[in-house]
Amino acid sequence: PTKAWENRPCQGATVWYMSAMHDLTALQQTQTTTFSGRNVELMKDVRKYLDEAGKLSGAKVLSFGCSTGEECLDLAEVMPDGRIYGTDINEKALIKARAQCPEDITIFMSAESSLAKHGPFDAIFAMSVFCKWPKTSDMTDISEVYPFSLFEEGISTLDRHLKPGGVLCLYNSQYMLDDTALAELYQPLDRSQPLSSGWMFRCSPDGRVATRCHFEFEGTIYTAQQWADNAKANRGKPPRPGIVNVFQKWEDEARSGHQQPDAVIWRKAST
Repeated sequence: PTKAWENRPCQGATVWYMSAMHDLTALQQTQTTTFSGRNVELMKDVRKYLDEAGKLSGAKVLSFGCSTGEECLDLAEVMPDGRIYGTDINEKALIKARAQCPEDITIFMSAESSLAKHGPFDAIFAMSVFCKWPKTSDMTDISEVYPFSLFEEGISTLDRHLKPGGVLCLYNSQYMLDDTALAELYQPLDRSQPLSSGWMFRCSPDGRVATRCHFEFEGTIYTAQQWADNAKANRGKPPRPGIVNVFQKWEDEARSGHQQPDAVIWRKAST
C-alpha cells in the first residue's frame, strides 16, 4: 500500500491516517466467526502440492485472517512438518488464538512489517477474508461497500510475501484473482476433492454480481436459496448422505471470459 497520509470521509467527518498494512487489512472482512475443520480438505490439497514439489518439510504456512486460531490448529494437524503462522487485526481474537495454540505456532498482529519479518511464505491461506459478508449478501453491485481496487491491493500485499512457486489459497473471495494485474503470475491448481470455492457470489471488477453459487447433490442442481431452504427444512443437513459439489454459475454467459470463478488454489510462477 502507499505509505502516505490521506484524508477519507468517515460518518460525515474527515479522518487523517497513515495508509499502511494494518488499515488495509481492516478494510477487508472484519468478522471473526470460525470453527475447526471447515477447510481441512483444501489444506490437504495444498499439502499434496507442497509434498510433490519437495517443499513440505519446514514449509512456512500463513493463515491470513486467523481469527481465534482454529485454522492454525487445523493447518498444524494437516502439515505437522510445516511452520504455521497466524495473523489478524482483531486483538481480542489474537488473545484467544495465542491461548489455544501451542508455542510453535506463531501468532501476530497483521502489519506489513510483521509479514516481512516472518515471511516469505510457501503457502498463504486467505479464507473468507476478501469479502464483506453479510453486508453484501443482498446486493447486485458491491462496488461502494467493497471496491475491486481494495481486493486487488490486498492480493498484491500477499503476493509480496509469497515465495515464487508458492501457493495462494482464496476461499469465499467476492472477486476473482484472474481479473487482477497479477493474473499472469498465477495458475490455478487442480484439486483432488470436489469443487468448492465457497458459497459467496463473485463480482466483476465494476462490482456487479457476475456469478451465483449453486449446489449439486445426487444429480440435482440447487440455487443457493433453494439449498438454504432445504437445509433449514432438514435441520442443516442434506436429506441423505452424499457428496455435495458447490460451484459458481455465470449470471450472464455472455459476460464470462477467461476467469475461473471456481479456482481456489493458485500457484505463483517460479520466476
